[in-house]
Amino acid sequence: TEYLLDLGHRHFMCLRQMAIDGSRKRFESFEKAIDEAGIKIKDQVIIGDVRSRIEGYEAVDRFIKTSGKDALPTAVIAVNDAVAIGAMEALFENEVRVPEDVSIIGYDDIYIAGLVRVPLTTIHQSKFRMGEIAASQLIDKIERKEHGIARQFLVKPKLIVRKSCGKPKQD
Repeated sequence: TEYLLDLGHRHFMCLRQMAIDGSRKRFESFEKAIDEAGIKIKDQVIIGDVRSRIEGYEAVDRFIKTSGKDALPTAVIAVNDAVAIGAMEALFENEVRVPEDVSIIGYDDIYIAGLVRVPLTTIHQSKFRMGEIAASQLIDKIERKEHGIARQFLVKPKLIVRKSCGKPKQD
């Protein structure tokens, strides 16, 4: 969200998924970032529960068919890369250019994200590092037979800038 705000975007479509704790926290971060930028959440397009490429496609296609291309926000933030890729397919099919007309960003940095028609800007979170931490915690629990308080770890995400985001068009 901060990256898109820095590019000048002020009108967003958020394709969210609320069943998973991490996804809910990312949406809360989106809300906080736009609030701090003086942007009202009620002026944004919030669509959920979107979980897959097909659901991302359907959500954006349905929005365009009901509201029109002119009503599209300047940026789409998707809960994951699969949803972002589906949303991008719907934009292309409806003759909306990425990033010239609409910027789009995903989350996960899946392999295909860099190979799609317009390489997807995304957030990378090291699955290897998360696996390392989980394995280490499991081993510690087994060896020490711990039953203590669960601990949380933060694996710092990293922005991967590709070609799917740009400055919003000036009217």
